[in-house]
Amino acid sequence: MAKSANQLWMDFKNASNQANRLEEIAGKIENTSRRELTGNLNQLSSCWKSDSSTAFRKKGQNTSDNLLSVAKNLREAAAVIRTAAKNTYDAEMEAVRLANARSYK
Repeated sequence: MAKSANQLWMDFKNASNQANRLEEIAGKIENTSRRELTGNLNQLSSCWKSDSSTAFRKKGQNTSDNLLSVAKNLREAAAVIRTAAKNTYDAEMEAVRLANARSYK
């Protein structure tokens, strides 16, 4: 059974909302990495001076970099979802338009 224009719009909005949610999660991950993790590492470095503190700081920085990479990937996934949803919506709406314009004599 074919979907109605309203159903297609709801599917499009649902996909857009999911992409927005990915963007929100990416933002939270970025904030955690940039503010909290990096800030804590900086504070720790000022108090802890040793070879092991340097190694710990490097591992912490690698973790921060990995989190930023995850956030970037989530933003890219959100962009792909938006593009796919828009293309699918446009194609399906064109199919609805053509079906409605068809006349059977």
